[in-house]
Amino acid sequence: MTENAIAHDVVDAAYRIHSALGPGLLESVYRVVLASELEKRGHEVQREHPVPIVYAGLQFEVGFRADLTVANKGNGRGEVRVRSLVPSFVEKEAGSFDQFQ
Repeated sequence: MTENAIAHDVVDAAYRIHSALGPGLLESVYRVVLASELEKRGHEVQREHPVPIVYAGLQFEVGFRADLTVANKGNGRGEVRVRSLVPSFVEKEAGSFDQFQ
């Protein structure tokens, strides 16, 4: 399976999940449901997968954690960023609140 085919499955699954669940849930909800849906479609999925980085000649084992990595039985792998579907005005209000903490 090509990377484009994997990407197609990811977008299709995300669209179906959003249509069924709607916006406003926590990222963790979308992440677990998307992982489950992609596994049903035959993909290998890892959640919170550590990704190493190299900086100034030093390798750091956990540079960041990918929300999901998706592969199809050894062919092609890609990172998926999961973001909660929250209206932008709610994010702005939350951002304003964070300034005071």
